[in-house]
Amino acid sequence: MNDNRNNRERFDSRPDLPIERNALIELTKKEQEHRHKLQENQQKANNTSYFFGMVFGLFYNLALLYFIYDLVEKGFRSLALKLFIINAGIIVISFGLLSFSRKFTFRKTNHVRHGNNKRFNRTKD
Repeated sequence: MNDNRNNRERFDSRPDLPIERNALIELTKKEQEHRHKLQENQQKANNTSYFFGMVFGLFYNLALLYFIYDLVEKGFRSLALKLFIINAGIIVISFGLLSFSRKFTFRKTNHVRHGNNKRFNRTKD
């Protein structure tokens, strides 16, 4: 709290600044509102894109399952099985990539923090 008062006094004591404190606060609020609006629009765009991807995936899989069913009815069971296995593999890989993409991260070890930095741990011979 005391630091804020000192900062305010330092700001008020500078006549060379081209902008007043209240104007600066207003500009900051406008920038924050603009940033929040941009983030909200980005989130809406991401949600819309995700939704259309799910709908397209649903239609694609339904059409492929109908095609596979039609192949089985016409007697091409081995081709239908191959297409089904390929599609099932793609679905499993897609879900795996979506599910685990954020969980496995490999950070580099900070050697300075662990005391292994050779530049600072040199021994005198």
